[in-house]
Amino acid sequence: MAKIASWFIVLLGLAVATAGALALLKQELGLDQEQSLGLLSFSLGLLVVNLAISNMRRTDTKDALRDCLAELLGPIVPAIGTCSAVRESEFFALFPQQVKSATTAVEITNLSHRPPLRMRGTEAKDYFAGLEKMMKSTRARVRRIERLTPDKMEWVGQLIEIHAKCPNASLALIGEELGAAELTLAMSVQRVDEAHGWIVAPAEHSARQAPVRDIYISDKRAVELLGRYHDRLWRASTVVVSDGKVDRAACERLGLKLP
Repeated sequence: MAKIASWFIVLLGLAVATAGALALLKQELGLDQEQSLGLLSFSLGLLVVNLAISNMRRTDTKDALRDCLAELLGPIVPAIGTCSAVRESEFFALFPQQVKSATTAVEITNLSHRPPLRMRGTEAKDYFAGLEKMMKSTRARVRRIERLTPDKMEWVGQLIEIHAKCPNASLALIGEELGAAELTLAMSVQRVDEAHGWIVAPAEHSARQAPVRDIYISDKRAVELLGRYHDRLWRASTVVVSDGKVDRAACERLGLKLP
């Protein structure tokens, strides 16, 4: 009787978890309340399943059920993404760690018209001072797009030197060739593999007084869209460093003076 009860609880938990997951994944549900209820039922369902499995006596049955649960939820859990607004300091703390754990692709965009070294705050200064270390910490390929303006000529020169020391890093510069109106509307985005996406400073780059500045995204499909957006900007840019090799001719065409 106890065995039958355990199996019943497992099936009940799976049903609740599946219903919650389906509610979350249905695109037509745009209401926060329904998504919250779906997440709650999904979480409670998993809790019930785990408790039931833990109460079973036979080890082989437990292992088989856990394997089955992992296989069932494998395609579902990664699809349940999140989107949240975060503070500037949180970006500078989290992004380098995400880059370090990346395995395939890191894509960075900085479309501010001012050099970042003018930014206030120790988090920003530490982040930009550690760019070379950050890029060398990952085995992923790093592609950075930087907006080229008269105020940023010196900063871009420093970026070229940094990227030239990293064989996994490439640097492209974007300017008025994209079109002033379109560039004004462009956003600075970051992507780490298919797991992490960022929209940096969509309202303003200097947001130290604001409660939040950036948007963090973990939804796989949304992160893929950010990657496609980065590709569009990359195609409109001039590559000056490719896998650690400097294109001196391209730099000269842009009026950059190299040592």
